[in-house]
Amino acid sequence: MPNRWASLMVEKAAVGICLCKWDGRQFMVEEANPAFFQIIGYTKEELGQASFLSFLSAEYRDWVLKRPEFFEYDEVLFSEERWTVKHGHQVDVELSLRETVMDGVYYYIMVVRDVSDKKWILRQGTGYEVSGTLTTKFRFTDCSLHGPLLDLQRKDLLAQPFLSFVGSKHLLQVRHSLRQALLSASGFSMALEWVHNHRQADMEFRFQPLLNGRQEVTRIAFVGKCLANGQTREPSGIAVTLRMLMAERRMTATRLSELTGLSMGTISKMRNGKITNPHKYTIQCIADALGVPITELWRD
Repeated sequence: MPNRWASLMVEKAAVGICLCKWDGRQFMVEEANPAFFQIIGYTKEELGQASFLSFLSAEYRDWVLKRPEFFEYDEVLFSEERWTVKHGHQVDVELSLRETVMDGVYYYIMVVRDVSDKKWILRQGTGYEVSGTLTTKFRFTDCSLHGPLLDLQRKDLLAQPFLSFVGSKHLLQVRHSLRQALLSASGFSMALEWVHNHRQADMEFRFQPLLNGRQEVTRIAFVGKCLANGQTREPSGIAVTLRMLMAERRMTATRLSELTGLSMGTISKMRNGKITNPHKYTIQCIADALGVPITELWRD
C-alpha cells in the first residue's frame, strides 16, 4: 500500500491514533492524528511532548505505570479508562497499546475510542426499550433495541432520521428541544409519541449531549422506554421556558446553580419538569440570574 494511503487512513480515522515512546518513566506522545487531539481537547502545539498519563485519574495512573513490565513483543494490551482532558473535562475511553521497535527504540501504538455514550447509557440502568446515539443532525449513529417495540428492527432505525419516528403532536417541540440541547450541552427528558407503520407508543426519552475535549457536542446519547398504562409526562411550561432561556444565554446548569445558590438537583428537576410548582422565591432567583422578569417564568 502506498505511504500516502496509509497516511490518509490515519489522518481521517474516526478513532484517535497516537505514537508514544516509553522512556522508562512515561509514555511520551510523539505523533497523533486529528481524532486523538479532538478527544483530549489540546492542539498539537499545546500538548507538546507530554505523557498521556497526565490525562488519567490518579486512581489509574500507578496501575498503568506498571504495565510495560508485562509487555511481550507485539502483544496488544486493551483497557477502559476515564481520562481527564482539557479544562478538567472527563471522557470515557477504550484504548489499546501495542509495542513495536523502530531504529532500536521501543514505541507504543495507541488507539483510543471515546465511549462516553455507552457509559452514559449503562448508568441509566435497565428497563429501556431503545437506546443509542444521534449525530448533531439527529440521525442514528448507533442504536439497540432491548425489547419488542412496534415491530421495529435495528436496521429500520439506522435507515431513517430520529425525528421521522416522532408523532406530529410532539415533532416541533422535540426538534426545538434537541436544538437547544446542542446549544446548551444540557440533557433533558421528554414524553413523546413514537410512531412506526401506523402504530404508536407513548414513550419517555432521556437525551444527553456528549462533549469532546474541546467542549464541542459531538453526538447525543439517548434512552427511551414505554410509559405504562397510558401514563403521560409532559414537561411543565416552566421546564420548557427554563431550557429555552438557558440555551439562548448558553448557560449551563452548573453556572445557573452558582448564580442562584440553588442545588444542581433542584435545577435539573425543574428543567426536566419534575418540579412543576416551585416556590416563588426560587423562580425569582432564577429570573434574576437569567436577566428576565419573573413573569417570564411565573404565572400567579
